[in-house]
Amino acid sequence: MTSTGDLAGTLAALRDASGSAIVVGSVALVLLVVLGAVTVTQVARLVAQTRAGETAILVARGASRGSLAVLTWGEAAVVAVVGTGAGTAVGLALGGALPAPGAVVVLAAVVLWTLAIGLPGWSSTRSLTRGVRIDVSGRSRTLATGGAAVLLLLAAGGSLWRFSRDDPARTPLDQALAIGAPGLVTLALAVVVLVLLTPVWSLLERAAAGRVGTAPRLALLSVSRRRSVLGVPLLLVVVAVATSVLGAGYTASTQAAQDRLDGTRVGADARLELPARSAVTPLFPPRTTAAVEAVDGVTAAALVARVPARTGQQDLVLEAVAAPAVEAVVRGGTVSPARVSAALAPTSRPPAVPEGTVSVAVLPAQGAGTFDGDITTLSATGTLWLTSPVGELARVELAGGDLALGATGTLVGDVPPGDWRLLAVDVVADGTTSGWENTLELTVQEVTVDGAPVATGADAWATAAWPVASGAGTGAAGTNPSDGATAAARFQGSATLRFVPDPVGPVPAVVTRALADRLDLATGDGLTVSYRGGTVEVTIGAVTDLVPGVLDEPAAVVDLTALQRGEALVRRSVADASEIWVALEPGAAGTAAVTELRALARGESATLVTTESARAGTAVAQPVFAAVGLVAVVLAVVGALAAFDVLTRTRRGEVVALRAVGVPGRVQGRSRLVEALVLGAVAVPAGVAVGWAVASLTIGTLVRLSVPGLAGLSQPLALAPLELALGLALALGGVAAVGALVSRRVRRQHRDTDHREETR
Repeated sequence: MTSTGDLAGTLAALRDASGSAIVVGSVALVLLVVLGAVTVTQVARLVAQTRAGETAILVARGASRGSLAVLTWGEAAVVAVVGTGAGTAVGLALGGALPAPGAVVVLAAVVLWTLAIGLPGWSSTRSLTRGVRIDVSGRSRTLATGGAAVLLLLAAGGSLWRFSRDDPARTPLDQALAIGAPGLVTLALAVVVLVLLTPVWSLLERAAAGRVGTAPRLALLSVSRRRSVLGVPLLLVVVAVATSVLGAGYTASTQAAQDRLDGTRVGADARLELPARSAVTPLFPPRTTAAVEAVDGVTAAALVARVPARTGQQDLVLEAVAAPAVEAVVRGGTVSPARVSAALAPTSRPPAVPEGTVSVAVLPAQGAGTFDGDITTLSATGTLWLTSPVGELARVELAGGDLALGATGTLVGDVPPGDWRLLAVDVVADGTTSGWENTLELTVQEVTVDGAPVATGADAWATAAWPVASGAGTGAAGTNPSDGATAAARFQGSATLRFVPDPVGPVPAVVTRALADRLDLATGDGLTVSYRGGTVEVTIGAVTDLVPGVLDEPAAVVDLTALQRGEALVRRSVADASEIWVALEPGAAGTAAVTELRALARGESATLVTTESARAGTAVAQPVFAAVGLVAVVLAVVGALAAFDVLTRTRRGEVVALRAVGVPGRVQGRSRLVEALVLGAVAVPAGVAVGWAVASLTIGTLVRLSVPGLAGLSQPLALAPLELALGLALALGGVAAVGALVSRRVRRQHRDTDHREETR
C-alpha cells in the first residue's frame, strides 16, 4: 500500500501559523487596551477638570483631603468593578475564556482601571486642597502635552526597537515590552500631532474674524480657545482612525504576503506531483498535459522537472520548466514571470520535425579499436526522441534491419502530429563478433521526413555511446562533419549510440540569492551542477530572493528543453517531468477545476498541491485587527460623546449668555454641530497620517510574524480599501452624530428659561 500526501508538513505549518496568530492577535488586543485606557483616562481627566468647581465648594465647606480621596477612589472603584464585570460576562458569553488564574486577572484589571479612572480626579483634588487654582486657560495644558509627547516618544521608541528586533534569545520581559509597540507608537504620534496642530488653532481664530456666519464664527472661536478640553475627543478620534488605518494595512499587507508565499510554495495556481519513475520507456510513455488541459477551468499547464542537485559541496533544488510556458503558468517568487522567461530563453533551438515518415540514414564501420577478430553480423533499430516547446517528449520507434559494414542503411518511423523538435537519435546495434574486443563506428548521414531533410551530416552534432569505446568519451563532437556525425562504441554484441543535433552550451538559469551568496556568484558566472548521475553546465542569467516553487532552499531554475538536450549527452535513459504546473481561471471555475484535478490526481496516484494552505496566522489575526479598528472607532465616538456631554453641561451658562444677547437657539445648536465637524475634519486626516506612519513602522514585523515563510523579505505596505473606507465613514459619521446630538441638546437648553445655576 502506498500513501501519498503532505499531512505532516501541513500540520507543522498549521502549528507555526497558530503560534503566529496568538502573537499577532495579542498585539491587536493590547492595541485595543491602550486605546481603551486612553479613552477612559482622557474622559476622566475632562470630568475632573469640569468638576473642579464642585470640588472647590466641598473644600470651602470643610471637606478633608481624606474624605475627598475616599469619594474619588470609591467612585473610580465602583465604575471599574462594574465595567470589568460587565466586560468579563460579555466575553464569556461570546465563548471566551479567562487565562489562569482567572481571579487574579480580573482583580488586576479592576486595579488598573481604577487607577486610570481615579488618578486624574485625585490629582485635581490634591491641587485644590493645597490651595492651587486649576488652570483652564489651556496654556499649562499645552505645556503638559509637549512633555507627555516626549515621554511617550521615548517609551514608544524603546518598545518599537524591541518589537522590530528579530532576536531568538528575546526574554519574556522583551516580549512584554515589544507587544505594546503598535499601541504606544500610535498614542505617541497622536500626541505629537496634537502638539503640531497648535498653528491650526490660530488659523481657525483668524478665520473666525473673517466674513463668516454667526454659527461658524462661534464654532471656530470655541474650537480655537478650548483646545485644552476639546483636545480630548480630538485625541480619541485621531488614535481611533490611526488604529483603523493600521488594521486596513495589516489586512491588505498580510493578504498580499500570504498570496505571494502560497504562489511561491506551489509555483503556480496548482501543482500535480506525479509518481516517481526512472525514465521514459515503451512501458512508461512520456507524460503530457493533455488530460489536465482538458479540465474546465484550466487555462494552461506546463511540465516541470524537479530534482535534487549539487554544485561542489552545496546542495540545491534544480527546477526545469519550458521558457515559453513560464508567463502563462508560473506564479510566485520575487521575480516576474516575464523576466524568468527572458532569462531562461535558449540561445538556439534544435531542428523542427514535421509530421510524416522519418528516415535516418546510417553508415556502420569497424573501428580501429578492434583486436583479434571482426564484427561478423550486424543489425540495427532506433529511437527518435522529440521535444515540444513546452517540454513534452515523444518517443518514435525506428524500424531497421540487417546492416553491412561500409554500406548505408535506413531506419524508418512515423512522426506524430505536433510542434516537435529533434532532441536526439538513438541507434541500437546488435550483432556477433569473432574477437574479444571490437569497436563499432556509426555515422548518421541524414535525417529526412517524407524526403525533406531535417538534419544532415554537415550540421553540428554531439554524440555519446554506451558502452564507451576505448579512448573515446561521451559528448564529443562528430568526427567527420562533412560526411556525417560519427559515434564510436565498444561492441561485444550490442551497443547504443546517440546523436544530438545542435548541441547546447551552458544552460541559462535563474538562481536564488541564497545560492549566489554562498558560492559568491553573480549574473554571467557559470557553475557545474551534478544531478541524476550526470552534470550540466549552467550560466546565471538572473539572481532573485525566491524562485517559484521553492521557499527555503538554495535553488536554480532552467529551461526544460535545454536541460533535456544537455542531459541527453550524459545519461543513457531519458528522464521525464516529475510535476505538472497548472494555471486556473479565477473564481468558481477555478474552484471547480481543483475538484476535478483532485479526482484526476487520485486516478494517477499523484498529489495535488494548491494555494489553499493553512492560513491560521492571517485567518485569525486579520479579523481581529479589523475588529479592533472598528471597535476603536466606536470607542472613540462614545468617548467623544461623553466628552461633549460633559462640555455641554459645563457650558450651559454660555447658552444663557448668548440667548441674552439675542443669539437664537438654532444658531447656537448649529455652532456646536460645526464644532464637532471641524474637529472631525482635523482629526480624520491627522489620524490617517498617524496610521500610515505607524503601519510603515510596524507592518513589516507584523507580516513576518503572520507569514513566517517570508521571514527576511520585505513586504510593501498596502491598504484594504473597503476596510479603510468603512473605518473612515464610521469615524466621520460618528463625529457628525455626536455633533447632531449636542446641537439638539443645546437647542433644548436654549428653550429652558427656568434653569438657574446652583449655588452651594
